[in-house]
Amino acid sequence: MPTNIIDFHNTESSACHKKHVDISTEIVAPSPDRPNTIGKKIIFRCEDHLDCDVNEIEKLVLVKKRFAASLLIPSFTP
Repeated sequence: MPTNIIDFHNTESSACHKKHVDISTEIVAPSPDRPNTIGKKIIFRCEDHLDCDVNEIEKLVLVKKRFAASLLIPSFTP
């Protein structure tokens, strides 16, 4: 399993490009391609997205990745 080094002090929000103010570890449901596993994700939240649940954050992560790809800006999302 690949391991990335995360700078917990300077990481931006998982959902947008603002600085995070909260870090949480969330348990996510198994995916259809790996049904017998339980996933764990580190979620970085900014002030605007503190009340978002994991499903909302994951949708916003996809939007953020597509937006960054359209601008050709490399983006790091844990």
